[in-house]
Amino acid sequence: MPDASALWNLNRQLSFFAGSALLALLLRVFPPVYAWQGVFISAAAITLLPLLFCLRLNNRAIIHRLHTTLEKS
Repeated sequence: MPDASALWNLNRQLSFFAGSALLALLLRVFPPVYAWQGVFISAAAITLLPLLFCLRLNNRAIIHRLHTTLEKS
């Protein structure tokens, strides 16, 4: 589970960074209403990116580790 926790924390920090940078950029280029809409659409897309990395996790090893931990306790 530490892999998933690290991935979640990385996603959260990158989303905050990218969101504020994107908002600052869009507020300079577009009217405020369009800038805010663009930021929320981009934020939704950015939060879906870690799903690609979650698919790379070795699920069988994680499930095996969970079962062995439960059997020991």
